[in-house]
Amino acid sequence: MFEKKEVEKRFTKKSLLNDLRIFLISVAIIMIWRGIWNLLDHFFLPQFWVLSSILSIVIGIAILVLNDNNLEKLGEE
Repeated sequence: MFEKKEVEKRFTKKSLLNDLRIFLISVAIIMIWRGIWNLLDHFFLPQFWVLSSILSIVIGIAILVLNDNNLEKLGEE
């Protein structure tokens, strides 16, 4: 079989690669979110920032409510 040191070495490499992958995915998600935020600031009622913020909240809540069934299915998996 495998020696203990060899197993620990593989586990450590796997853990580091997994952590790096999670970090890169997190950075990618933040960059996408930032890009969308900047586009909304620039194009979605830029002269009425309060109205833009309120409408963004309402639209976001509406999307979540309409997808409630799908969100529950995600939690089951």
